[in-house]
Amino acid sequence: MGAAQAVYSVGSLGEALELADKFVDVLGFMVAPLQVVSGGQRKWHGLDPEDRTRWMPESEASDTKEPQLPHPDNGVDSLPQLPASKVGAWEVSFIDKDLNHLRPRVRIQEKRSEPEDEAPSPAPDTAQATGPQLGEQTLLMLIKDQHKFSMDCLRANKDMLATVSDHQKRLTDQLQTELEKANARAAEAEKVRDMALGANTELHHKMAELESDNLIATTVQKVFEGKPELLVAAAKDLLSGAVAAIKNAA
Repeated sequence: MGAAQAVYSVGSLGEALELADKFVDVLGFMVAPLQVVSGGQRKWHGLDPEDRTRWMPESEASDTKEPQLPHPDNGVDSLPQLPASKVGAWEVSFIDKDLNHLRPRVRIQEKRSEPEDEAPSPAPDTAQATGPQLGEQTLLMLIKDQHKFSMDCLRANKDMLATVSDHQKRLTDQLQTELEKANARAAEAEKVRDMALGANTELHHKMAELESDNLIATTVQKVFEGKPELLVAAAKDLLSGAVAAIKNAA
């Protein structure tokens, strides 16, 4: 009786999750390892909230801890191995938003090698899971895998562009800072150059004055060389002339 409830029969948990689209308002799912071929009493398992690498049976639930329902859209990559089954069979039950077990359930039958002279016996109530349906499931799985790969690539490209943009902004700020420092150094150098040119011009004028004074002194020395009395007489006449000019002015 229990086996007749599993209308869908698949060979793996991944194939079972592909059938979630056939149900309405799926919140998550639970699995039950079968201990007899007919199904027997099911012990439903969810994920252990404290250790998501193991399946936790409902019998271990408490006020502070209960099995979590994985969502079928998340795939099987992050799920642990199915709980041990003596007959290599499991059932998957999809749970709706009201926490009801939806029917029909999905039977997972572990694939076993059959002797060549014996034809495998058909599983009960599996007419809907043959031929075209299995091909449709495989195609749907490939489409979902391709979509997941495309989304991963898109996220990776977005992260790479964000990293390049941040690096470019830091480099631009660095170049702007260096340019401002270079302009400040150039302005300071120009100021120092102008001061040096001004000091050089002033020094040139001073040297010209000194050379002029030295030329007059040399001329006087040459004119009155060996005749000091003429120099005294000339100085006396110059002084007398200056005094006379002052008196006339008064």
